[in-house]
Amino acid sequence: TGSILKLIPSTEAFSGISWQVVAFFLTGTSLLVLSLSLLSRWLNNDSTATTGFLNHRSLLAFKNASRNSSRSVYTVALVASATFVIVAVAAGHRNPATETPELNSGNGGFTLVAESSVPILQNMNTVKGREKLNLNQLSKFNQQDQKNSFEVVSFGMKPGENASCLNIYQTRLPTILGVPDSFIQRGGFKFADTPTNEPWKLLLKNNEDGTIPVLGDMNTLMYSLHKGIGATIPISAEDPSKGILKVEGMLDGSIFQGVLLMSQQNLRKLFPEQAGYQYFLIQSDVSDMNEISSLLESGLTEYGFDAEPVSQKLADFLSVKNTYLSTFQTIGGFGLFLGTFGLAIVMMRNVLERKKELALMRCIGFRSGQLAKLILQENGLLLLWGLVSGTVAALLAMLPHLMSTGADLPWQSLFGTLIFLFIFGMISALASVYQAMKSPVIPALRSE
Repeated sequence: TGSILKLIPSTEAFSGISWQVVAFFLTGTSLLVLSLSLLSRWLNNDSTATTGFLNHRSLLAFKNASRNSSRSVYTVALVASATFVIVAVAAGHRNPATETPELNSGNGGFTLVAESSVPILQNMNTVKGREKLNLNQLSKFNQQDQKNSFEVVSFGMKPGENASCLNIYQTRLPTILGVPDSFIQRGGFKFADTPTNEPWKLLLKNNEDGTIPVLGDMNTLMYSLHKGIGATIPISAEDPSKGILKVEGMLDGSIFQGVLLMSQQNLRKLFPEQAGYQYFLIQSDVSDMNEISSLLESGLTEYGFDAEPVSQKLADFLSVKNTYLSTFQTIGGFGLFLGTFGLAIVMMRNVLERKKELALMRCIGFRSGQLAKLILQENGLLLLWGLVSGTVAALLAMLPHLMSTGADLPWQSLFGTLIFLFIFGMISALASVYQAMKSPVIPALRSE
């Protein structure tokens, strides 16, 4: 599977979705259609080659299912489509706590994110700066044999409104961060719909119309600010002369949700009163993360310094998305429940249509238990085909996501739902059995 993924370019197709995701989703959808086509062909084919492996009871169940093949296929298509939707939705869950720091991902290779209530003027990456901030104990993380195990990227900050998904209200101007030149040269993070190989350098553009280039997370721009690439945001609605921001690119699922990013120079120029740094990204070994966080918070208590794992911050942002996915999964499960109930109704109708035939079978020696097994086997064949084909097609469609770090498919709840629906479908079929068994034999044979 990994080799197949490598054959498909991992570049973006649209809106942050890669060609791998598009290719596998189309393949999964095609597999679903193919499974329904195979079922239709199997039910309409009476040759010995397709039914020779069945025993006499399974052959009878197959013949009953193929009596009205279009009705059977439509019923299976309903169950399979509903199964495809709820499995695909469930597969979209993510758990950032399991993700490792990676340059071109939502965490950008950082392990900690922090903010301070009071601006910090010193550079925490230098010995002199740590001495002034009472952070001498952090020097052990920058020994020669642990090079780059601790590094802080400091951002200037102009406080604004919370524009992340955790705020249900529409915002006008969110918090703005000033990105230092070293960070722009470093790069990293994942972008969406940004047509350039060096998106961070867009912050250094000199726009002819006088607008200030900014970057933002796709969730913040599209759902909180209702803006896209090329859109403008005035700094002050009352006084346009204070400056107009222009969106030059969008990050995808990053730690920068809820804020806008501009160059440090532009931030100092627009807001000269904002001295120092109040937003920090910290790169360290995962094993040292908790100790570094504790040392920073204890040493910088007077600054109101608060650090937390990047994975936890991303998990907070994703909690809303995962809640929506769980809601859609529940709604999809209810839809599948109705589809399964519809299958039971179809089985009931099939039994009523075959009432005379079943009466004749009882007269020639078929016991009630044998007829019950026959009807249950017919129902199980269609229900199982729909559940299995929908599940396999959805898992194939979501395979690139499932193989990525952070994928968190709720296997227990998902398969618990599918097993419950299968059992419910089989129990519902017992109503058809009961309907068949309570019909009097003699009147049915006379009408025959």
